[in-house]
Amino acid sequence: MRVFVTGAGLSCEAGYPLGSTLFREVNKFIKTGPPSRDGIDWTQQWPGFETWLSKANNFLVRVSGRQRNIESILTVMDLYLALREGMLDSWKRDSAGNYIWPAQKRYRKKKGMLDSIAENRRMLSTALIQYFEYRHNSDRKPCNSSRETLRRFCKQKLRAGDVIVTFNYDSTLERTLFECGRWSPSDGYGFAINLRSTDGRARLITHARSEITILKLHGSVGWYARQDGRIFLSNAFLNDLGLYARDDASPGGAWGSQGLPAVIEPSLLKRFHNQILLTLWHKAAECLRDAKRVWVLGYSLPQADSAAAALLATTCRDAGSRVEILNSNSEVLSRFQGLLPRCRTHRMR
Repeated sequence: MRVFVTGAGLSCEAGYPLGSTLFREVNKFIKTGPPSRDGIDWTQQWPGFETWLSKANNFLVRVSGRQRNIESILTVMDLYLALREGMLDSWKRDSAGNYIWPAQKRYRKKKGMLDSIAENRRMLSTALIQYFEYRHNSDRKPCNSSRETLRRFCKQKLRAGDVIVTFNYDSTLERTLFECGRWSPSDGYGFAINLRSTDGRARLITHARSEITILKLHGSVGWYARQDGRIFLSNAFLNDLGLYARDDASPGGAWGSQGLPAVIEPSLLKRFHNQILLTLWHKAAECLRDAKRVWVLGYSLPQADSAAAALLATTCRDAGSRVEILNSNSEVLSRFQGLLPRCRTHRMR
């Protein structure tokens, strides 16, 4: 078995942004796209979010907002929200027994700051999901020339039995493999998905067994989680992939998206909240340990991916020359050499 570890650099070939420019692309999409989506009037809410981000009284929020880096912004927000209960209890104790109105006013002001961070955090998360859903819909054109490099990779470089471990949210890789007839969502994600036709007969749709398995450790566009934690694919995601089908696990509805997005967002304080996603991490660890060869392509090991660094360090550190890192950035190669001293690195042009 061979394992390919991929990141945003692979999807960049198809026009997707790197992590460093993701916020700018989401911002442009929100400003130029439809003014209202999923019940949110972005023309009213997004300008307020941008103003809050760049002029917030909170120093860390303001600095992260000016950097325009989504990892920094989400990390600062998540840090405050992780400490929320402790800070509120502390502030409440400080004002307990003190009935002078300035103390109570200070408490309400600080609580309002945390409430504002929580609300803006939800808004940014929604914008991120909507951006990737929009791109997924735009990619449905069958002969998209921007994916030609990726198409050659899928046809010529991958072999039956290969496993791809990816930290990307986009569907570029599986879409290309699906078009090549080498993958299907029924068994290609590392967990079983039962698809039924939407022609009124609800026939169980069967596909040939996937030659390639894609383990999406940070979740994916089109993945939603039910209340019981089971992940299902939305109808819109399947339709835009070219499958007019419905996931059996979908709780219903026109688009089958009544659930929370099943993604682990780009923050240093990642939330591993879904058992199926955790199972994918376990599978990835097993594959990396057992692989005869491991290639890392288009993945820069960003600071926010501390869990990914731990995964690679615990499964590949002593793997020696069977691990190869291919990247055009010498700093990235040095980062990997520090993590995996015995790996082989290749500077790509």
